[in-house]
Amino acid sequence: METKISVSDFLKTLKQKARDISYTEHSIQRAKTRKIISEAESIIKRFEKDIKDSNPDVVVEQTSENPDERKFKAYYKAIEGGFMTYIIILDGYIRLLTIYRTSKTKQEQVYKHAKRVIHHERG
Repeated sequence: METKISVSDFLKTLKQKARDISYTEHSIQRAKTRKIISEAESIIKRFEKDIKDSNPDVVVEQTSENPDERKFKAYYKAIEGGFMTYIIILDGYIRLLTIYRTSKTKQEQVYKHAKRVIHHERG
């Protein structure tokens, strides 16, 4: 199940304690396959910059199998259009599970959904 949460709630959870960033092998391989990093790189600088210095546009909390962790899909606006989408786990670390770019069409769908949710919440 996925639930849209406010960016401020996500940032509060993210920054409530200092956490190191870790990568799954899958996330590094996907970043290379998707040309987000080069074959020689073993960290994703773009992710580290986004997660430390930027605010996401939209955040969705996903169900996690482990009750000691929280799983999120965070959409950060990409300078080339669309979003960089990060699936992360917050536990003792900030673990990147996977990374991908979205299209301009997906960006428009996310914004329309966010606008409907905000309009509905305000009544």
